[in-house]
Formats: sequence, C-alpha cells, structure tokens
Amino acid sequence: MMETRPTVLLVDDEEPFVEAIADGLSVYKNYFNVRTAFNGAEAVKVLKLHPVNLIVTGLSMPKMDGFELLAYVNRNYPHINVIMMSAYATPKIKEIVKNMGVLIFLDKPFYIDELADSIIFSLNIKIYPEDISRNITASVKNDFEKLLNAAIAGDSKAQFRIGRMHFHGKGVNKNYGAAIKWFEKAAMGGHNLAQYSMGMMYYDGNGVEKDYKEAIKWFEKAAHLGNGSAQYNMGMMYIKGEGVKQNFEEAFKWIKKSAEQGNIYAQFSLGLMYSNGDGVKTDYKEARKWMKKAAEHGYASAQCNLGTMYIVGEGVERNYVEALKWFKMAAAQGSMEAQHNIGQIYLNGHGVEQDEQEALKWFEKAAALGSQKAKTILNKIKSYPAKDVLGVTPLQKIKILQYAGFVNDLMKGFYDTATVYIKEGRYGEAIFCLKELLERTADARQKAMGLYALGQIMEQLSKFEDALSYYREASFLCDNSLDLFYCVNNNTGYCLCMLGRYQEAEKYCRMAIAADGSRPNAFKNLGLALEGQGHLREAINTYINATRLDARDVRATINLEKLLQRHPELNEEYNEELKECKEITASAKEQIGGPKQVH
Repeated sequence: MMETRPTVLLVDDEEPFVEAIADGLSVYKNYFNVRTAFNGAEAVKVLKLHPVNLIVTGLSMPKMDGFELLAYVNRNYPHINVIMMSAYATPKIKEIVKNMGVLIFLDKPFYIDELADSIIFSLNIKIYPEDISRNITASVKNDFEKLLNAAIAGDSKAQFRIGRMHFHGKGVNKNYGAAIKWFEKAAMGGHNLAQYSMGMMYYDGNGVEKDYKEAIKWFEKAAHLGNGSAQYNMGMMYIKGEGVKQNFEEAFKWIKKSAEQGNIYAQFSLGLMYSNGDGVKTDYKEARKWMKKAAEHGYASAQCNLGTMYIVGEGVERNYVEALKWFKMAAAQGSMEAQHNIGQIYLNGHGVEQDEQEALKWFEKAAALGSQKAKTILNKIKSYPAKDVLGVTPLQKIKILQYAGFVNDLMKGFYDTATVYIKEGRYGEAIFCLKELLERTADARQKAMGLYALGQIMEQLSKFEDALSYYREASFLCDNSLDLFYCVNNNTGYCLCMLGRYQEAEKYCRMAIAADGSRPNAFKNLGLALEGQGHLREAINTYINATRLDARDVRATINLEKLLQRHPELNEEYNEELKECKEITASAKEQIGGPKQVH
C-alpha cells in the first residue's frame, strides 16, 4: 500500500505569489500535497479541518501574522515544522523566530528550487528522479527570463521581483540603479511593496541621492494601500520631522494603523506614544496593551519597557515578579537597561530575596555593555562598608554616639556628623546618625532635615524608590521652610526622572521652581522631565534658562548638547543657543577653576 503523501500548507497574504509558488511546486505532486491560505486566521481553519505536515508562512500578514501563527502552532501542533519567508526581516527578527522554533528562514525573492529543497529537507523525503531533476533545472534556467519578459510586458509583480533580485544580487549582479528602475515601474503600476521599496531607496540613499521628501511621497502611496511597514515609516518621519513638519497627531494615526497590522516596531512606538501622551491623550492601559504585544513578539526594548511599567505601576498593578520576567527576556537579548534593572531588583529585594551578589552580577553585565548607571552603582558598592545592614560595627556606633554627645546640641551633633560621613562616602555611619536623630527629636524641621538627608543618601546609592519615600515624609514637615521645600521637591523630581516617571517629575520640578525660581537645578531637572516626555523644544529652552541662571553648573549645557546629538534635526534651530551656553560655562569655569556639578 502506498504511503499517504504529506501536506504542505502555504500561507501568505499575496495571493498571486501563493498561487505562483503552488504552481511551481506542482512538479512535486507525487511527493507532497500543497494547500493554501492567505493569512494566519485562514491557516488555523485549515489546520482544524485537514492534517498538515509542514507550514510555509509569510511574516507580515493581516488578521493573524506569522508571529501569531507560529505561537498558535507551537501551542497546538508542536509536531508541525515551520518554514518562514519574508522580504524585510531584520537579523534580530530572524533570530527571534528561529528561537521560537522556525526550522528554516527564506529571504524573498527566492527561486522555487530553494523552497523545494527546504520542504524536502523538512519532510525528510527522498526525491529527485531524473524526470523531476530535468524539470527543475529547466525551471531555474528559465525563471529570470520569464520574469524579465513579463516585466517588460508591464507586469508590476514581475517588475517588483526583478527589482528585488537586482537589489539583493540573487540570480543577477547586485545593482541598485537597476533595482530602482524596476521598483519605479512596478510602483507606478500600483504595487505597494514596490512603492515601499522606492521610499526605502530614497530614505537610505541607495542608487539615488538621499531625499526624505521623495521617500515620504512613496511611503504615503504604499501606506494608503495598507502597507504596514510604510505606515510605520510615515509615523516615524512625522515624529522626527523628516521630510515633513513634525506632527505627533499625524504620526500617531499612521503608527496605529501599522500596529494594528502586527508591526512590532509600530506596536512598541504606539505604546510609548500612549505612555508619553504624544499625539494622543496619555493612557497607560493602552500603552501597556501595545507594549505587551511587541514584547510577546520578542522585541527587547518593548520587554524592558513593559518590565518598567510593572515596576512603577503604569497601566497595571505594581508587580516586581512580572517585571523581572520581562527584564530577563530583554536581558537575554543583550539589553543593558534590562540587565541594570534586574540588578536593582535584586539589590532592593523587590519581589525576590535580596541578593547583593546576584545584583552585582547583573550590574557587571550591564556595565560591560556600557551602562553608565550600572558603572555608577558598582562604584558606590565598592565604597560602601560591607559589614552589617547599616555598614557599621557596634564599636563604631559607640564612637558616633560619643562624638555627637560632645556637641552642646545633641541633634545638631548627629546631623553634622552624618554630613561629614556623607561627604566621605561612609553611608552606613551616616544612616545610623540620621536614624538616631529621627528617634530622639520631636522638632518638625529637624525631622524634615534628617529625612531629606536620608533621601540624599539613597539617591547617591541609586535607590531612587527609597529616596522618594524619605522625601515624601520630609515634604509633610517642611511647610515653614521655603529652602527645604525647594530642595525636597527638586530632588523628588530628579529621582522620578531617574525612574522614568517623567510626567510626575515635571510636577515636582515646577513646584520647586515656584518656591525659588533663581536656582538652576530645578530647571535642569525639569528639562530632563520634559525631554523624557518628548517635549524637546520646551526641554531645550529649560536647559538654556538653567545655564543662564548659573553657569557654574555645566550639567544643563551638557544635557542640552546630548539632546541635540540625539536629535540632529534640531541642531540648526538651536545651534546658536548651544554655542552661547558653552561660552557662558567656559567663562564661568575660568573664573572659579572648575564647575560644580550637582543634580
């Protein structure tokens, strides 16, 4: 009895492409059957009705994309192998899908025999009798010629495929000039992938002069035809102001369209826009929803951001265990931010048993990848006395008590002693002094100063959540001290910035400025808060104001320069202001022999 032939399910949203592939594989009809579906949802229906031995699927598809289909197959049909194909997949995406169980990844365009060989390998069947071998050889030889004839005759699909072959150097020599010629012909015929490709050629400057206006013209054509990648690029160009005037509302419109089609970069960007209120009202629940979609598809930046949302409780209840899960996923892909955050979780014992050795391991990983925050923490750890929880022995505590007792004002003794220890980086001794102060005094101002100092120590150790707790307590006790009110709110704003809670940070920075608008620090921190929310021009003006208030603190100018480096599109607009700030700080440095840097 003849064995039942295996079935290959071919899935892609380009119907002519699917039909052409199915027709090309017909020479193998004695060895395997081919069924077709035009999106992931249709593929699921086929799987429920018919036995399938292998799936060959595209990546970007409406209703259910390749990622979602792969996840469904892994859950329900783990015995079925998957071959994935795409024209625009990045190396990272290829790595992600292979980690998800994809057996083979094919870059479009490909010859039919490349796919046939992959299917034969996946099904582990013996093939290639002489008659089929001859058919395959003839097919390969005639493939390019047939495509070229069809392209010359005006077939836009053939024109696009010829363009892709020239672009990638498959079957012909790589030639960007020839590629753009055929892309343009196909694009003029309404082929949306060709229109998208034209946009990319102008955006990257491949075969043509780089031209953002021309790029967005072609992206818009493809975007209106439903191309998700073009929609995403449109949105990002509106965010950056590339080829168009910056417009977050327009950016949001296009990025949302792309995200709804399953583009993981668009899903991530949409999550950020909902979180920051860029082009849409701030909505943390929507931010979490879209961030999770991108995170579940393996995007490291989304995984890290989702973890942070669980840390701060944005759009979701605070959950350190869940945060750690997503951070570890991102860390496995080399995210230094995630590695630093894992270190913080273990250092603070949030959702896990406190483990300084484990924290140290992750900080070292992050520092090795260039994380300045991790490097700072490692330096702090080295300076921290590793004895008991407070970092002091009983003998040291006695000495502190004796020294404080020599001062007429015992409370002032504890505070001044703590101040000395803080300057020396002996934070354990300082904490002991301040806690003794808080236990012994009933004076509201003394308590407020002690709590503020404890907050400063936690801040120096990058324990920003702990610092915020102390500052919060201090704020209730410093109503009669305008100076302390300024300091507490300013430092609260800074800590919130370090935690990425920029909207909250802005509120506290503005309260500090309202208390004393003559100091630069609150303006500088306000700039960080505004920059974190994407309010770049307002942030720039705030940094400029901080520098003009007091040029001895160069951090505002440094922040301004870094912002403009990250956003070169703003360089020309603010070049003179940056030059002015540098001149101001340079002059101040000459006068005082060096800047005093504080946050």
